[in-house]
Amino acid sequence: MGGTKIFVLQMKQIRKVCVVAAAVLVALLIVLFVFGARPETTTAPASPAMPAPPAQRQQQPSGIGTPAAPMGSFTPGTYYSEIVLSNSTIVVSVEVSENSILNVSISDAYEAQAVFYPLMQPTMDSLSARIIEAQSLDIARAGNHTYTQEVLITAIRAALDSARR
Repeated sequence: MGGTKIFVLQMKQIRKVCVVAAAVLVALLIVLFVFGARPETTTAPASPAMPAPPAQRQQQPSGIGTPAAPMGSFTPGTYYSEIVLSNSTIVVSVEVSENSILNVSISDAYEAQAVFYPLMQPTMDSLSARIIEAQSLDIARAGNHTYTQEVLITAIRAALDSARR
């Protein structure tokens, strides 16, 4: 009779191990399903805190290194262009009158962008002053942030292209 009790205790332990193993397996499957890799369907994930850009924005491709377009007549208004950096979108706004550039800035900037891309705002401030003074995108690159300047100038060029008549 003593052998039967040992066998019953061992079966209880085996059942407990099986139940725990099944629970761990189910939890692992749930974690893989929820956090598993999914193919990306958009170029930039939507951020719940980011408002939709204004309807007037028209996005046109413009490559880095294209020659600066001469300033001409614009349709007055504010035009927008986006810079997509990993999981963040930076919106560049350009305000123009009929014959001049009035303001160039980063709109809808978030604190996270300032942390991850600390050179964007200071470089934009510097570029903005020089672009408005020269009324041209054909300005000398200053400082050590030439790549950041090129990215911003490309976005400004795209916004100005949509502002041209």
